[in-house]
Amino acid sequence: MKKPREPVVYGKWDPKAFEIYMHWIYSGTIPVLKLTDDDSNADAISMDLLRSYLLGDRVRDNDFKKAILQEIVLHIASRNTFIKYSGVKLVYDNTTGPCNLRALLVDLYTMRKSDTLLRAWPYPAEFVRDLVQKGRTYEVDVQKVLAAYLEDTEEEVDSDDGNISDKTVGI
Repeated sequence: MKKPREPVVYGKWDPKAFEIYMHWIYSGTIPVLKLTDDDSNADAISMDLLRSYLLGDRVRDNDFKKAILQEIVLHIASRNTFIKYSGVKLVYDNTTGPCNLRALLVDLYTMRKSDTLLRAWPYPAEFVRDLVQKGRTYEVDVQKVLAAYLEDTEEEVDSDDGNISDKTVGI
């Protein structure tokens, strides 16, 4: 009798990110992520979108990553929300080198120009370095910066390293 094949495991897949990706595969759209009336789940939605981007990076689906990046920008702009420390740490722990998602986070923090955000947590060293480099030459035009992420552009660098992980983020 022939043994059944073992499933291929690509690392730790976040169930919500996988659900969003499957919706994308079958419909070509990102599902609507419902906010509560008081926006108390805005941070959770941000994290779901970040994990979805990382999943798209892992499976090398640039169209999905672009759609998720646009959804992140729309989510942030429509609710005046912000990607917090846990999101920055998640992204920097699971991507390498320059990529559009890292660039968006740096732009958001640079536009915010608040050093109190950085005092509270030990942000990844690469993120702080990226902030310093960006801050030297940055002119704040919020609409122009966010609009750039909604344009039809390709991802700069694909990450080709191992598993997606939440490493010590506590989520």
